Amino acid sequence: MPTLVFIALSGFFLLYSNRSEIHFFINGYHAEWADTLFKWVTHLGDGAIFAIAIPLAFIKNLRWFFIIASTAVIVLFVTSILKQWIFQGLPRPSLFLGEENLYLVPGVKMHTINSFPSGHTTAAFALYFVLCFLLDNKLGSFLLFALAALVGYSRIYLSQHFLIDVVVGAMLGLICGYMAIALISSWKWDKLEVKIQDLVKGNA
Repeated sequence: MPTLVFIALSGFFLLYSNRSEIHFFINGYHAEWADTLFKWVTHLGDGAIFAIAIPLAFIKNLRWFFIIASTAVIVLFVTSILKQWIFQGLPRPSLFLGEENLYLVPGVKMHTINSFPSGHTTAAFALYFVLCFLLDNKLGSFLLFALAALVGYSRIYLSQHFLIDVVVGAMLGLICGYMAIALISSWKWDKLEVKIQDLVKGNA
């Protein structure tokens, strides 16, 4: 539900304002504490987050491992195709609007092309979606959504993406997560676990 509200509100702004106006509006609000916060929060959308989540899921159980690992693969495939092939070269805010016209956070390396969609947001919302499914906890789900939303906002705050890049990235993340869950949930886990146990015993 929070995700739908987030997407709906963002869609409303996109409908009545262009991406430049929205970005300048958001860019006009900044503070030293926010610079520090978003400079670090944005890393929760790095591909490296899956490098942490996948081993932890493996410790938990094989089903968690395969769902999160397949989510990472699907996110990587989808974002690579969109950013590197279909929408290759689209300018990011710093190039499209000009760095001299923006407030830029000190110490952040600015990217200039392949803006659409936001890969960080896609990864964050995909992982958020599958963890909500696996944990099945309302409070945990809300906290995970908050983190994913902060990652998305951080991409705009840091002038790495426009709002449209983030909104589409969030929707793609949900789709990627759903695809991974649907794929792995279709497996016959009882038979698979028996085969794995037999394999382990045979190698013991």
